[in-house]
Amino acid sequence: MDIAKFEKARADLQREQPEDVEVPSVQFTIDLGHAPNPLAMLDIVGCPAHVHLHGAVPITETNRLQSIRDKYGIGDDVLRGLEEPPGEIQHLPPQDGQHDLGRMVDTLDSSGYGGPVVLELAPPFRTSETLRKSVDALRTAGW
Repeated sequence: MDIAKFEKARADLQREQPEDVEVPSVQFTIDLGHAPNPLAMLDIVGCPAHVHLHGAVPITETNRLQSIRDKYGIGDDVLRGLEEPPGEIQHLPPQDGQHDLGRMVDTLDSSGYGGPVVLELAPPFRTSETLRKSVDALRTAGW
């Protein structure tokens, strides 16, 4: 991601505007659940404007996936439908994913982030109990 190119494009656009019109700086929505390395992504972008968050687990981690099936009472076929990109199960509750939720929260806090966090959950996890546990996990992680 070449942030300098975005900023140059913004500056070019600003020069074309009347004096009383300000073109806002480039801002980013970060989808930490799909990032192969969310901490590296945050290092590059700095403070995002908006965060999407969910857990992800490689399909090779069969024990972890079985634990998630057991925890939520769902079958094999349900998780298979959540494979995106190939080889990774996506849109799990963030506390069940492979990335360290505490480190992500700490990195966002250090960047000065104070915006919304969208929990992007697959249908079998869209329950009030799962939402409560996810919010509790975020609070435990430092939010």
